[in-house]
Amino acid sequence: MSRLRHWTHMCGMGLLICNGCDHYERVEESKTKRPNSNNISKTKIKKVMLAREMRIALMLIKKLNNNDEKDKMLRGLSKWLKIRLTHHYFTKTDFLMLWKGFFSFMWIKSNTIYTQKKLAKLFSKSVHCLETRKTIILYISCALQILAVKWSNINHRRRDSFFTLVEMIIRQTFVICKNQSWNMKWVTKFAKMFTQLFLHEKNEDFTMYMAEMYVIESAKICGKNGNLPDDIIRKLFTPFIECMKRKEELHKKAKKEFKTMRNRITLRSVRYNELIHV
Repeated sequence: MSRLRHWTHMCGMGLLICNGCDHYERVEESKTKRPNSNNISKTKIKKVMLAREMRIALMLIKKLNNNDEKDKMLRGLSKWLKIRLTHHYFTKTDFLMLWKGFFSFMWIKSNTIYTQKKLAKLFSKSVHCLETRKTIILYISCALQILAVKWSNINHRRRDSFFTLVEMIIRQTFVICKNQSWNMKWVTKFAKMFTQLFLHEKNEDFTMYMAEMYVIESAKICGKNGNLPDDIIRKLFTPFIECMKRKEELHKKAKKEFKTMRNRITLRSVRYNELIHV
């Protein structure tokens, strides 16, 4: 074990505790020293550790070429995520950082479609490791916010994988509601979250795709529960209705602006012709 004292485990756990992964990465000695607790808060230490673990895991997955090695790596990553999400308190900043890391995993060129779909499944289903409603909503909200920001930069070769990720994230939302027996408090909170995302995200392409998937995935999960109360169904579809209202308002506004612009151009053209013929 002494030979590995300057090595760090990809799971970020003690070598004696974790046997789920055989991947280690060499780090500088200065990085292995414990931070001075008098100068750095516990929160900052946690963020530094999380960022380092994400970088190490990302480096490792880049180096792996065949699916067998990547499967082993994914199992280790899955265990790491489960431990991290179960035993640590995450803030919005932490989740945003985590999802930026997840986005980088999905972006790697060497990943096959098979690997990317496995990653999408892993990242979306990790929400079930969280325990409180607040952290679950925060996790999903941060995921969709990061995807909204990055969406316009995703090229057509990678888009299918990210389509799958969005579908799975939204699907898990309805799975959670189902697991909570369609409790109105849970449904209301999720409806509020999606309404805010639909109304405030500036990326229209992503918003419309998200709204489309919202309807499709809700139909898949809700269709298995034919006796859902009307108030639950109304609440579930509130975000989509609000999104359509917003789209209609934007369309009317754009139409009005176009009409105003056309009238101005016509008026200027008439005045120009009058000046020419004077």
